Amino acid sequence: MENKINLLEQILKLIENVTIFLEKFGIIKLFKTVLAIIILYWLVILSFNPSKFFEMYEHYQSKIHKEKVKDTYNKQYSIKNNVLQLHYATNALRTLVLCCHNGSESLNGGYQFLKCSALFEECGDNFSIMEEYQNIHITQFPIFTYLKQHEVFCGAIEELKEIDNKLYYRLLPNGVKYLHIQSLVGVNGDIVGFLVITWNAEHNDCEHIHKHIYNKSLSISRLME
Repeated sequence: MENKINLLEQILKLIENVTIFLEKFGIIKLFKTVLAIIILYWLVILSFNPSKFFEMYEHYQSKIHKEKVKDTYNKQYSIKNNVLQLHYATNALRTLVLCCHNGSESLNGGYQFLKCSALFEECGDNFSIMEEYQNIHITQFPIFTYLKQHEVFCGAIEELKEIDNKLYYRLLPNGVKYLHIQSLVGVNGDIVGFLVITWNAEHNDCEHIHKHIYNKSLSISRLME
């Protein structure tokens, strides 16, 4: 009982001292004092045990990595779902999403070789062509220069032949008759990838399919940033 009374007296005395301190110096002074004590504490800890700093840093990096992996997984699921919905809404032959990336650079590091790779594909019962579109140099196909200026190409494959002869002959054996390809642009205006949709017949209801493509392409662009 006596110990409890002594503890209560100590707590009351501490409260009294804190009250006097606040009346004399104010809350800002108290905050600065507490902050200085915390900084001093960690300086002492790290000076005697520097490995503690690296442990904390590794723990922080591990936490950030896990959060990024989780975020990427959720985004991939959402992109895949958007591609699937778009594919069936437009009755497409194949739907591809190409992601822009930096695969290599010049010897002095001053020039980046920009590439794109197919990360998502929906082809229904048709055979996959995703492996044919990996690590593609953007400079290899004139269509990417065209999209830089016009953002979208939509038309019969014979029209594509006049713009990009190389892509024309790559798509022709896959039964493509009609094509929609566009840049996927992020909020900051940078191109993050390309959306490619193909059909085995020419489309008459362009307004209908463009509405679906526009809405889904916005969602995919945001998720790829």
